[in-house]
Amino acid sequence: MTSEGESGALKAARATVTKAKMRFPAIPADLGGAFRKYSNWWWGTLESPVADAAAFETWGQRVLREHVEQARRVRHRGMGNLAMLGHGGHSEGTMALTWVLVRRPLEIVLQVGWPGPHADDEAARSAWEQVVAASDELLDLVPAGNPAPTRPIGREFERFVVAGSQFYGAGRLEDFGELAPFDPNAPPPPPLPPSTFLGPRVFIGNPNVIIPAALARARACRKEGIDPAAP
Repeated sequence: MTSEGESGALKAARATVTKAKMRFPAIPADLGGAFRKYSNWWWGTLESPVADAAAFETWGQRVLREHVEQARRVRHRGMGNLAMLGHGGHSEGTMALTWVLVRRPLEIVLQVGWPGPHADDEAARSAWEQVVAASDELLDLVPAGNPAPTRPIGREFERFVVAGSQFYGAGRLEDFGELAPFDPNAPPPPPLPPSTFLGPRVFIGNPNVIIPAALARARACRKEGIDPAAP
């Protein structure tokens, strides 16, 4: 997006992330003016975040909760569009950079391990580059829609979800808040198979697995003239 309509916090966030030699993701124009700073290395468009920047389980639940069967039994309104970028963690081994982008029907929650701006970590930089490049491309491939449509009972709705963390495996969709710890010595788990509720538009698991799968799906749909998020 252009600089027109950007908040001062967004400009500062871009400068801070770029200075740390990390790529800054594209921000949809309608969110640029709402960007604010929460604390050091934590920015977003929500007035008050519900969790710290590294709380992937909470952010994942917040974005994906409408997929849970209990939530689908009632008419549930989406939370609208938002963006959040933050670095944090509880110890040296859990420090992570998290990117949340909801631009309905596109919903992204991705997290990579990163010690912080003090470290020159090429592996983390490469992993983050993959996250941002995918996010930017999906913004182009998945057409924007209604930011907060009513979810009708018993009817599928447009949605394209990419959610994963280097610290967690795939888990079960219904138990997304209770994911098993990711074993770095084990091969990355495959993305969850499409369900009758969701269709082949939801990619959850290790970023190294789900990002290529999501991009392949979106690119194929673009080539065929199909909306990637359509039921």
